[in-house]
Amino acid sequence: AISSLQRSNHELTEFTYRLSHDLRAPIASCLGLTRIAEEMLDSGQIDSARQALRLIDASTVRMDDYISQVIEFSHDRRSVAPATTVAVAELIESVIQGQTPADGFDRLDVQVSSSVDAPVVTRPTLLRHILESLVNNAIKYQDPAQDTPWVRISAEQHGDTLTISVTDNGLGVPPEHRDELFHMFTRFHPTVARGAGLGLYLAQQNARALGGNVRYDTDCDNSRFIVELDVGAPGPASRTE
Repeated sequence: AISSLQRSNHELTEFTYRLSHDLRAPIASCLGLTRIAEEMLDSGQIDSARQALRLIDASTVRMDDYISQVIEFSHDRRSVAPATTVAVAELIESVIQGQTPADGFDRLDVQVSSSVDAPVVTRPTLLRHILESLVNNAIKYQDPAQDTPWVRISAEQHGDTLTISVTDNGLGVPPEHRDELFHMFTRFHPTVARGAGLGLYLAQQNARALGGNVRYDTDCDNSRFIVELDVGAPGPASRTE
């Protein structure tokens, strides 16, 4: 119990520091660009002022996206939704459909295979968030050197263990950084896509809340995340989602 409390306090300290640091940077950028835009307007450099305003807009969009992810993080930490029965294949298809508006999705070849025919008992919101994070990463971090970017999602169940793997031929994770994969505020390709670096951390936390874990398959030639969860068979009165 003490080690758990110490870990929570450490995470809170890290979260507070990184939050203040990561929010201050775009605010400082906006303030500086605002002064530049004012000077350009005073000197009649209208086109240059417009460019500064566009940079301000881009900076505030990044900040809004960051804040949205932090709000989602806070919500997930407080989530106590009850377990119910879930049709795994339908949930995976729903997650994929929800990602279709994402930039770059139309370039992906997405294939799903599932041998899980019967519903399982779990917390659907948390499982959805895990899959959304992994699929969204596959979309964002495509390898531009690949002619046909793809993602493969598979699901199988053995006893009370549900295993879902998400594999793609994207940029992957550099070997020297794999120990940091599930740390808070960790980003490996910051020039490719913006984000708060909370996605994989949240996926792991949600998996643990479901009695499981997420791991990175270091033996795979491509980039593969494996989700293993403790699930049960539905009772006669269970509701399917």
